[in-house]
Amino acid sequence: MRQVEGTALLVTIAEDLPREPVLKVWALDKLVKKTGLPTCTSSLSIQNGRKPFPISAFAALGDLSQLAVGFANGAVTVVRGDLIHDRGTRQKTVFESEEPVTGVEFRDVARLTTLYVSTTARLLKLVISGQGQGQPARTIEDAGCGVGCMTVDERNGDVVVVRDDAIYYYGIDGRGPCFAYDGPKSLVQCYEEYLAIITPPQTTPSAKSNTLRRFGGSQAEDLFNTSTFTVLDTELQIVAHSESMVSQIQTLLNLWGDLYALTLEGKILRYHEKSLEQRLEIFYQRNLFIYAINLAQKSGMDAQQQNVIFRKYGEHLYQKGDYDGAMQQYLKAIDSTEPSQVIRKYLDSQRIHNLIEYLEELHEHHKATADHTTLLLNCYAKLKDIDKLEKFIKSPGDLKFDLDTAISMCRQGGYYDQAAYLATKHGEHEIVVDILIEDSKKYSEALKYICRLDPDSVSIRVY
Repeated sequence: MRQVEGTALLVTIAEDLPREPVLKVWALDKLVKKTGLPTCTSSLSIQNGRKPFPISAFAALGDLSQLAVGFANGAVTVVRGDLIHDRGTRQKTVFESEEPVTGVEFRDVARLTTLYVSTTARLLKLVISGQGQGQPARTIEDAGCGVGCMTVDERNGDVVVVRDDAIYYYGIDGRGPCFAYDGPKSLVQCYEEYLAIITPPQTTPSAKSNTLRRFGGSQAEDLFNTSTFTVLDTELQIVAHSESMVSQIQTLLNLWGDLYALTLEGKILRYHEKSLEQRLEIFYQRNLFIYAINLAQKSGMDAQQQNVIFRKYGEHLYQKGDYDGAMQQYLKAIDSTEPSQVIRKYLDSQRIHNLIEYLEELHEHHKATADHTTLLLNCYAKLKDIDKLEKFIKSPGDLKFDLDTAISMCRQGGYYDQAAYLATKHGEHEIVVDILIEDSKKYSEALKYICRLDPDSVSIRVY
């Protein structure tokens, strides 16, 4: 069963062995007056060389121009034509194998339609429309999958295959990334950026489980017959949802922006993705800030919103006593954080290196005030770190601090050479001479400096 996206058309295939299966297209918006049932717009029998084997796989392009039907005897039949308007179709067996077909999926990109076929032992592809059409199927991998264990990611056209050991992605050039996910699987469906997987009930009960069954009666039997429904975000590598299902899932459908599960009892379950804010809040509550950051970046949140997460992560690390790790997060959020909120946390002398790092970054982002410059230079002086002081005042590019404050602090700390350097670099001739005479007592150097000045500057100095 397939719904044609953007229309009220539904495609169904019914089989009643040994007769050939019958494909029908239904217009759900056109009801028969006498019965009130949808109108059947077209109907045809699917050919399999008159061999009475059940259908094991089915796929269709979005416009129903091509369909593929896989059979348990290893054959694949492709149907081409206008099924929507019932203007005739052509059928052709494009693949035959000794192994049963377990899945078929289309990849339709740039006028090239490729059909992927999985059997119990292999994964193959063949071009059925475009350049390369008519060539035999090419084996991609000598490993197949079970029925229902292959699907296609509509976002990029990649084919997804789930096996007992892992989840495999296949692109136009062959196998792509894979993700370890151990355990048996019976059904898979892509939904947005998620992957929904059904894990079947255990088929080999242990002696312990048999004992529990005998004492638990029907309730214990239900417990051991439950399947697991799991929704994975393979990009973030997290389990977005998981639950045990007593009702067996027959199929999964990605429709109208939601994920639907159809059970064998005829029940339909709808799963709707939580909003981005709700998903982030779940991560906050569980202190999973790295996942929250990755989710925000994947979702395209702007920098200011991401900074909120960095701050939350920093607060969490600070509370745990990881001051270095917390500082790294505060630095990432520096553009939208009030500096005093961070500075107060690191005024303890044992964390002076973290404080210096933050104050330096404030200056790099041109967010530092005169008070920040004073505090940073005081930190350098306290550590007697001449190298860092030199690097700070001689940093290239635009001036990143208040000049008068820096010169004053260097003079107060006894760093006269550094103060004279700053004054000289920025043309503060009177201050240079004042430092050389009043602070350094280098009178001869002061005279030499004055001699090098242009007449206008000298006249001002003499006056």
